[in-house]
Amino acid sequence: MNLSRAYSLAYSEELSVGRVQTPTLAMLVERELAIRKFLTQLPTRFEPATGDVKLHGVHLDVDETTGRCRHIERVAMDLDSTPGSGGS
Repeated sequence: MNLSRAYSLAYSEELSVGRVQTPTLAMLVERELAIRKFLTQLPTRFEPATGDVKLHGVHLDVDETTGRCRHIERVAMDLDSTPGSGGS
């Protein structure tokens, strides 16, 4: 017996519970809950940084044919934050 038939018998009315419909509805509900959670969280306040400005990151050397990283190099730079100096 499939789920549509079982639910129809259990609830005394014709119900459709398809093998594609059920997981699709579950995905939609999961997405809706994630959106609601995102929209109801309090906003985060960001303050501008003070003091010395530093840039941290990585430089990746990627093989274009395989898409794999050949080399990773850390980058750390002190930037002058005074106006007109080329810093931030």
